[in-house]
Amino acid sequence: MLEIIDALKISKREFSDKTGIPEKQLNGIIRGKEKITEEIANSIYNFYDVYSPKLWLAFQTGYDEDVKELANRRKEKKLKVEKYILPDEMPIKK
Repeated sequence: MLEIIDALKISKREFSDKTGIPEKQLNGIIRGKEKITEEIANSIYNFYDVYSPKLWLAFQTGYDEDVKELANRRKEKKLKVEKYILPDEMPIKK
């Protein structure tokens, strides 16, 4: 999203004003804290008609899947590390 705003050579505030997406919500999307909804996808498309709303939603789905996969990898890695620590090797707190 930020790449598109930069390519348009406009500020996030201007993008927010032109799409009707609140700036706080736009910042949340950019930081990955908020999702692109159908309403947001339509708002972006109405302003910047290069990508269809379906494609914006597909971007969000892909991002969500990547985040989930990364979390699973981190969890697996942590489990593998813990697997090799035997109880008698663990430090004893006194």
